[in-house]
Amino acid sequence: MYCSHPSCQKDVNINSVADTKIHGAVTYDFLDSDINPSVVSSSSGIVNICKSCGESDYLFVNKEAYEESLRLEKLEKESREFEKKRWRLISDNPIYLLGFGFFISLVYMIAAFVEH
Repeated sequence: MYCSHPSCQKDVNINSVADTKIHGAVTYDFLDSDINPSVVSSSSGIVNICKSCGESDYLFVNKEAYEESLRLEKLEKESREFEKKRWRLISDNPIYLLGFGFFISLVYMIAAFVEH
């Protein structure tokens, strides 16, 4: 496995560790009641951790998979930036805003006319 943690950045050996997470709440036993303490819900599983740094969030199958995830992350960021710029161009255009206001007014008037 490849660990992308800043302290590793290399192929590493891993340990598999059991992980249990309790979700929800715990009921407690009250003195004069029939309620027994119990866990509402939990989940458990096996988590792989790096033997060098002890982290599990940085593990990838190999270095190529890590580089591919970086490439996809970069593409997603560029896509979000493009959408922000596109929306900014549309929303800063006064003709667009005037048309949008007219459209909303028209929809409101039609809804008022249909209601009566």
